Amino acid sequence: MILDILLMLVVLGLVVLVHEMGHFVAARMNGIRVETFSIGFGKKLITRKRKGTDFSLSLIPLGGYVKLAGETEFDNQDPAPDHFLAKKRWQRFLVFFMGPLMNVLLAFLILAVTFMTGREVSKYQTEPPRIGYVMEDSAARRAGIRQGDLILSLGNREIGSWRDLEMAVGANPNLPLKVRYRRGNRVMTGTLTPDEEEKTGIGQAGWLWEAFPQIVALQPGYPAADSGLAPGDLILAVNGEPVHPIELSDLIQRAAPGPITLKVRRKGEIQSITLSPRKTGEGYKIGVQTRFYFQTITKRYGVFKAFGKAVVEMGELIGATYDAIKKMLLGKLSPKTLSGPIAIARYSRQTLISGFGNFLTFIAFISLQLGIINLLPIPVLDGGHLMILALEGLFRRDFNPRVKNFLMYLGLAFLLTLMGFVILNDIARELPNGWDSLLPF
Repeated sequence: MILDILLMLVVLGLVVLVHEMGHFVAARMNGIRVETFSIGFGKKLITRKRKGTDFSLSLIPLGGYVKLAGETEFDNQDPAPDHFLAKKRWQRFLVFFMGPLMNVLLAFLILAVTFMTGREVSKYQTEPPRIGYVMEDSAARRAGIRQGDLILSLGNREIGSWRDLEMAVGANPNLPLKVRYRRGNRVMTGTLTPDEEEKTGIGQAGWLWEAFPQIVALQPGYPAADSGLAPGDLILAVNGEPVHPIELSDLIQRAAPGPITLKVRRKGEIQSITLSPRKTGEGYKIGVQTRFYFQTITKRYGVFKAFGKAVVEMGELIGATYDAIKKMLLGKLSPKTLSGPIAIARYSRQTLISGFGNFLTFIAFISLQLGIINLLPIPVLDGGHLMILALEGLFRRDFNPRVKNFLMYLGLAFLLTLMGFVILNDIARELPNGWDSLLPF
């Protein structure tokens, strides 16, 4: 838990620092005095004054801010030369825009670096999405999808890999999508309506990639331990029938009580091992503990290709983010998909465990999200300020100071409400019954 919190502080601290540094540098370049540069909100824990600016570390580490001289003095008719409102609109526009831009640039640079140094990914995510298992009573089974089918397209999106497929399904819960797939030599079509995952609100189809159970341990005294099986073996088939990790136990129950033959791969060699399952109070068992086996690969690219890959991935992430926002506003995507600091802490640890490159990629994702969200036209956010400046430029006059103050307070109230919701949403994800555990009715 402590590690989760520390990693969250590292992730949020870095992306907020870069964001506020954008505002700070743009302000200084345009002759605007910066009164405060704070990482965090609330009570200031540490403060150092340099060149007229208080650099602070504050109590609540969920963001940060830069306070510019005269920034909120909307009714000041004669601002000092180094005050924010004394500058031209394009200069003020630049100050607000530089924060989100720095976050986008940070994300781009991190992605480019990870593509150059190498990023470890699950091999199946890069492969064509051939279905390895379809769960009972799932969206995939209702759509007619079966084991072995190769998904070609979903909705209006061509599908080339499992990563493409997972993104397309996750972004479209409860929405009917035309699915096109290949079964043998035939191309078939159907309608897939992804189910909504109760806690996260994302779509799920109920299918899995092709995988094999890998033996991790043998139970002493059971048939597997006496048959020559060993930890690390991959079980490829039971009595000639290909096996997925989820269905290993079912195949053994169906094949029992007689002897069964396991097709096993060990260090690249294929072997056949015959054994007789033992009957227990829980059914027939052979005495193995298994896990999902999937390979990981590390891909590296040269400088120019890495930058090109970063551009492509940035485009995909930006498009997916704005698509999610649009669907949320239209009621097609649950707000339960939103994540806050608790989720960031958990994902920070998970990505670090999976590899430092994945941790850096997660930082890039959070930085990009911060940049995009700050560009939304909501008062208090940078995008709200940019919208007001653009409208003032269009009408060639400043808005009434009272109107500006009202909009700022309205935006602040909205953001505080949203922050409260995402924190409660994070807590609900950790509870057995989700939001039902929090609601009193």
